[in-house]
Amino acid sequence: MKQNTSEQLNNTKLIIELPYIVIKILRNEEKAGFVNFNQFIELSITDLLETSSTNFDTNLNLSNRIPVAIQISGQTAFRLGWHALLTNNSVSDIVSEVLGYSIPVLLDELQAQEDYRLEVETLE
Repeated sequence: MKQNTSEQLNNTKLIIELPYIVIKILRNEEKAGFVNFNQFIELSITDLLETSSTNFDTNLNLSNRIPVAIQISGQTAFRLGWHALLTNNSVSDIVSEVLGYSIPVLLDELQAQEDYRLEVETLE
């Protein structure tokens, strides 16, 4: 039987709605071993909460959203919920917004790594 670590016990499971393409990108990168789905989302949320941004693009195209379960720390979940109340936005909208900034950065980093790998291969 697998024992729960204290970290697992402190995690909170949330059901949020994210655009299908966001889920697809993150799951593909997780399969490739580049990111951890839940950890990437939590770090993106934490970055937002630390900058205390309250400006959201309410005209986001968030069609094709599907429910997905994420696990984040209880503290982050609490702070996210509080931020949602303060900004009068849904948790799903906030997470979609922050991932809209985080995913392009991730993809740029992965592309830079691939470019470097190809450059090293051509020099050998």
